Amino acid sequence: MTDHGSLYQGWRDDPLGDGGGQAPGIAWETPWSEVFEGPAVRTVAGFPGGRLNTSYNCLDRHVDGGAGDRPALVWDSAMTGEVVTHTYRELRDRVAKLAGAIAAVGAIRWLSTCRWSRKRRSRCWRAPDSALFT
Repeated sequence: MTDHGSLYQGWRDDPLGDGGGQAPGIAWETPWSEVFEGPAVRTVAGFPGGRLNTSYNCLDRHVDGGAGDRPALVWDSAMTGEVVTHTYRELRDRVAKLAGAIAAVGAIRWLSTCRWSRKRRSRCWRAPDSALFT
């Protein structure tokens, strides 16, 4: 496994080459036409023409690849000493349940749903791709 520092340095040394080298490691619904589009790397759109499902890449592809029972998220409370581990499969199933609930109240694909609280920053959710509703 590559550490974060070397990944970051690879991007700093060659943003175009590094982006094109890392991108095939995730699942794309539609492949991209080029790594960056525009005159300067820091002000352009990345992977134009490409389309992906972030939720699938974060959860489903790990379950599909046989890692569903591996820890995906570990919550370790310094205050209570409680440690809760969530697997990729468990999180995928919870996301699917939430997506179904959002769809049931009429949210449509790509609709952003926000809740504002003065005590907390605004909280926003985006209705996931239809792949989560199946």
